[in-house]
Amino acid sequence: MLDSYVFVHKDKLDEIEGCGMKLSRWADRQVVINGEEKNFISSLLNPRDNMDRYKSTDFKVVKLEIDMRYCFVAEGFLLKRDFHSLHNSSLYEETIIPAKDYIFGMYRQPECLIAKTILPNEMKISGKGLSFPFFYESSESLYLNKIMQSMRDETPRFDDVVLYYYFDNLAKCGGAEKMTDESAGIAAFSFKDGRRPVVLALFEQEALLEG
Repeated sequence: MLDSYVFVHKDKLDEIEGCGMKLSRWADRQVVINGEEKNFISSLLNPRDNMDRYKSTDFKVVKLEIDMRYCFVAEGFLLKRDFHSLHNSSLYEETIIPAKDYIFGMYRQPECLIAKTILPNEMKISGKGLSFPFFYESSESLYLNKIMQSMRDETPRFDDVVLYYYFDNLAKCGGAEKMTDESAGIAAFSFKDGRRPVVLALFEQEALLEG
């Protein structure tokens, strides 16, 4: 079984409790899988991936418990800010994989695609003595933390490199003053607002390519 979450307006809760969520009515994704166009109900693996709905008093979190055979996972972040239409429109579909193959942290904003009608006994509504705890803050934070940790494992002094480029760009924008001593291998950044200086180790750019 796969746990995922949808937001349902409070005015429609009685309807889904009695009838479930029929695929023909609630489908909000139409994508091609294995050469066949299919309709799906999209859901989230963590309801905090949509904080506007999560905080809204007009919507309730509904937990779905669906057989994995009917579930796929895709990179929902590719649908944001018209990226889907401005770039390769099939890129989203290329990320679709069976739910059983998905590893947490693989996608920045994973969405579960459900290929069946959801029955009343396959859902639980929050607020009725139920809360849904999570071991991670959001899918996005898990995704970014996983990348950062992977880069730290693969690249020596990765934190120095990332921080150097951040503060170097800040200095170019006038937000900091940069001082370097190549013989000592040190870069320091000072700030007009009184924050304590940041001191970083310099690095050879060629070393990044070597890993």
